[in-house]
Amino acid sequence: MKISEISLRSTLRSYIFWIIVIGLVSRIVVSIFFTYPNDSGSWSRFAEAVIAGSTLYDRHDYYYNPVWGYVMAFLTDLSVISGIGSFGNQFDELVFLDGFKVSYYNSMMITPEFAIVLKAFLILVDLVVAVLIRKLLLEVTGDGRKAAIGTAIWFLSPLTIYSSAAYVIFDNLEVLFLVICFYLLYRKSFFLAGSMFLLALMTKPFPAYILPLLVIFVFFRGLDRREGIRNVVMSMFGFLVGFLILYAPVIASGEFVTSFIALTGRVGTAADVYGGFLSHVFRTIVTFGSQVFIWMQPLIISFAFILAYAFWRSDRQSWTDLISCSALMFAVVFIWPVSQQCYYEPLILLMALMVSVMDGRRMMRWSMLLSVLSLVYLLLSHNFSLLLPLACYTDLIPLDWVLDNLTSFTLSSVGRIELYDTSRWCVQLVIMVVMASFIISMVRYRKEVIS
Repeated sequence: MKISEISLRSTLRSYIFWIIVIGLVSRIVVSIFFTYPNDSGSWSRFAEAVIAGSTLYDRHDYYYNPVWGYVMAFLTDLSVISGIGSFGNQFDELVFLDGFKVSYYNSMMITPEFAIVLKAFLILVDLVVAVLIRKLLLEVTGDGRKAAIGTAIWFLSPLTIYSSAAYVIFDNLEVLFLVICFYLLYRKSFFLAGSMFLLALMTKPFPAYILPLLVIFVFFRGLDRREGIRNVVMSMFGFLVGFLILYAPVIASGEFVTSFIALTGRVGTAADVYGGFLSHVFRTIVTFGSQVFIWMQPLIISFAFILAYAFWRSDRQSWTDLISCSALMFAVVFIWPVSQQCYYEPLILLMALMVSVMDGRRMMRWSMLLSVLSLVYLLLSHNFSLLLPLACYTDLIPLDWVLDNLTSFTLSSVGRIELYDTSRWCVQLVIMVVMASFIISMVRYRKEVIS
């Protein structure tokens, strides 16, 4: 081995080391001082329900499929074993927030000890995703530099750092299952890939948009039509087996239909679902008129099938083509205004994997621009509520100061213009422009590849 090659490998290892160190230190610092109380308050209530012996869907405010519920139950038991006896507290001074102007605030504050457990788990998931991105890019490209850039795109993203360390939200778990699925597809392990896709889909529903692309890719991985069909059947079998294993406890408890409330709406009790499931689905669709994302579903779904058809008709159905088409699909999904920018994490993953075929610095710019704008939106939305747990449990910041700034920021206006809502919509419009620019870039890339 030449001295220059040894030096290059040593430099790349140094890059990876510092990417991991900077990413971990950033997450630790953010996690110490900032905690978004709304979602984390719900996790503390859920933990208390687990200790009381409740099932996943006994609580009317658990709106998710079982994956996160199982993880939460495990982390709750781990916390109890570690000696944590309290998961959250209701503060009388904050009760007015429950009926305040926006729903982003909460009077239930997660305890620092339980917050550490949840944040540590989410940070670990971030780290595992980074390791898998590096491993996958090394296998696909054999280029350590590309692997380092892809790792940095994910692990140094302001959005992923904030989501795990302050937001305490589990979208990175969806990303973990997705990156494992992509890796298994690359290795032609279709049964396990189907199971991983099931877990990603049952964590958050967004992977459903790339399902047509995945089916076509799996089919064309076969040497002939017969083998292609066998590959698809194996993937479907893995999906089904994973589904049965995942839902066995839910089916046994009689809460199977209730577990899908995250896809059809947020209802109060299981009886609401059983009493009129189809009418509830319809009601969900027609009562979300203010959410452009919901109304755009026919267009988004139509685009998913048009893109899949173009993928089928093209002469290229390689793994890198799957990644580029998936990135384009997710960009179309998320160009419409959404209220939680943590949804963008799968797109950040695909931008990291796009380094395999596109200029790494270009992908880094796209991902950082999207991440920074998303972080600005989330900071405007969450603002001073991020300091509430710190003020409630320590003397570092006066609680009155936090509440005064929170209310004044949320209610401030210039004339008839409300700054809280207007500022967030302005950032969202800029994000839409960035998404549109990225979509144009990806369409041009696809045309160049096909031609």
